[in-house]
Amino acid sequence: MYVYFIRQAGTAFVKIGCSARPQQRFIELQIGSPQKLELIGLLPESIHREAVLHDRFSHLRFRGEWFREEGELAAFIASEVPRKSTGPARLPIEWEDDCRKVFEGLPYSRRAGNARQRSA
Repeated sequence: MYVYFIRQAGTAFVKIGCSARPQQRFIELQIGSPQKLELIGLLPESIHREAVLHDRFSHLRFRGEWFREEGELAAFIASEVPRKSTGPARLPIEWEDDCRKVFEGLPYSRRAGNARQRSA
């Protein structure tokens, strides 16, 4: 089980979640998001730790499992969450390839058609 930290690119919003399969979870979130997401990092922890972190940063909660990355949370991420590099957080290339393959495999109506159907 892992606690994951995923940022909505270009924003200060971070999702703190828990999954036994963080790669698959990232793909699911990216498919459902109109914005590019970035994996900040993973902690090999339990669902209990996720709840503790949600409580600890509750004053920064935006909605659900999404938090504003500022103050104490930004400091925690910088010091406690392992990153692959000092540059911008980036998903491993094989994850990006998987995400693209899953998206491209969806029927056209699920990729672009839904947006048109809802607005019609």
